[in-house]
Amino acid sequence: IYFGVGQFNMRANAKNFGLDGIERVTDYCRSHGVAAHLTLNTIIYENELSDLDRTLARVKEAGVDMVIGWDLALLERCRALGIPLCVSTQASVSNSAAARFYEQLGVKRIVLARECSLDDIRSILQNTSLEIETFVHGAMCVAVRGRCFMSQHLCGKSANRGECQQPCRREFDIVDPVSGYKLQVGKNYVLSPQDICTIDILDQLIDAGIHSFKIEGRARSPEYVAKTVATYRKAIDLHAEGQLTPSIQAVMKEELATVYNRGFSQGFYLGVPGEEEKARQYGSAATTKKVHLGSVINYYDKAQIVYIKLEAGDIALGDTLYLIGNTSGFIEITVDSLYEDEVPVKAARKGGSVTISCPRRVRERDQVYRVVDIED
Repeated sequence: IYFGVGQFNMRANAKNFGLDGIERVTDYCRSHGVAAHLTLNTIIYENELSDLDRTLARVKEAGVDMVIGWDLALLERCRALGIPLCVSTQASVSNSAAARFYEQLGVKRIVLARECSLDDIRSILQNTSLEIETFVHGAMCVAVRGRCFMSQHLCGKSANRGECQQPCRREFDIVDPVSGYKLQVGKNYVLSPQDICTIDILDQLIDAGIHSFKIEGRARSPEYVAKTVATYRKAIDLHAEGQLTPSIQAVMKEELATVYNRGFSQGFYLGVPGEEEKARQYGSAATTKKVHLGSVINYYDKAQIVYIKLEAGDIALGDTLYLIGNTSGFIEITVDSLYEDEVPVKAARKGGSVTISCPRRVRERDQVYRVVDIED
């Protein structure tokens, strides 16, 4: 799991942890057998070096498994403190000579530039003993990984400081200042690449020897994180068992398409993306969306049923539901039994209260959503 604190991370607009949260997150991850990687991957200015020192002191104390960054001030301090360091994709490492240079600085792992092909990665792996990490799913920038000045120029918010406003995701027009004539730039969002999705070539990436696969997930919805992580975890396990087939990969790709995406591309792994791999619309191209139904009133552990107040919508047998809460996390269920006032029913209307089967514990005030298909 990678996470950020208030400063020095590329999701400055997200709800990040404070310094006091570093130890709590690290301990929580460790208790669940999960490594905790802290992102400190922005440019660091001269007047922030003392803040960086304070942050790294807390990192060292908490025993964070690895820090992700690329500013040389960070690298120098992590080496002095003995903090394991992963070079961020912000460094745009794309060859084995650069990888070996960072290796000499004490780096343990590198997240390669997303512009590397699979052949490039194989060569880098053969010529360095570093661990190699690559992105396998999520958003891609049109510029060299995050080093883009468009947001700074148009919005006064720097992508290099984690404040990108993503103006590149919008439509653009060409305007003749003399006549006022205006032309739309093609049919696509020319500066907005489709999201990378490697589920159908994941076997090739595993066989290449890549050590770690990264899913872009911070500032995403709970259902996005749950779906993508579960799908790729299952694919990796099936490959290890010799059971990851093209037909299974195709089904998995359809499942990934149900949550937030801008359309799917294999990125640079098998060649340079073409014009057809630009986004076709603004925002998400997901095939489903969640509609708020209500909230949890109670959960009965022995019977494994949840009592729900339908505050905002109707429910019926066969519906797919998301139950989401800060402590409960994300749970997806299909309504296979439905009771209203202890009477079995096929459907219930807004304003009523129902009980349904739920195999995992949820909590009072957790939110309930119905999943619906999005029509083309």
